[in-house]
This record gives sequence, structure tokens and C-alpha cells, in this order.
Amino acid sequence: MIRMGWKWILLPCLALVLLLAASGIASADRAEVDVDAPDTARPGETVQVKLNVHHEDSAPGHYVDSVKLYDGDRLLKEWTYDNSNFERAEEWSVTYTGSFDRDVNLRAVVNCNLHGGEPDTEVIIVR
Repeated sequence: MIRMGWKWILLPCLALVLLLAASGIASADRAEVDVDAPDTARPGETVQVKLNVHHEDSAPGHYVDSVKLYDGDRLLKEWTYDNSNFERAEEWSVTYTGSFDRDVNLRAVVNCNLHGGEPDTEVIIVR
């Protein structure tokens, strides 16, 4: 009987993990968004809210399919993309322009069609 030590089992497993990680299969590429908005605004003042999106390796079949901006639970704006019009750059942005008469609890949600995404929040104090 041939004795196989733990090294003979561990080394091929480690090689497989490294190979998968290098090929991108082992790590999901979740989209990320960063909200860039003023800290304060006057009632009725027009402000711009910039959503900076980060997503690596966009290609047909793997892309950001939506970016949504909410005030609390109320949808302010949605940008949608499909296989024919998705953003190919790794870093890109969209802008929302609006005015508010009360404090705003912004929440941006970005979604990769394969891996989901990470939301971000920001508060604008209206006074």
C-alpha cells in the first residue's frame, strides 16, 4: 500500500485554489458605488448628486445592469443597462440633479448582473 502524506493532498488543492484565483473564477466582482453629494443645502436649492461606479471586467454577459438612487425608500432615479448599452469602463459616474426641502437620506444601489453590488449612503442636511 502506498502511503500518501498530507502534503500530497494539500499541494494539489493549493495549486487549484491559486489557479482559480488567478483566472478570476474564485473571486466574485461585486460592483461598488460611492455617493458624492454636498453635506448641506438650502431649502429648494438645486444640488447635484454624483454616483461614482466601480466595476471590473465588464463585458457582454457581465456588466452593471442598474444604478438606483433613493431618498429613504423613495426611488429618485434609476439608470438601467443591458447587453447592448452597458458601461465598459472600470470607473464611471452618473449624476442626479434635484432640490429638496427637508433632510435627505440618500442611498445608492448598484447591481452587477452576475455578482450583485455594494450600496452606499449619504445624508444632505437641508437648513
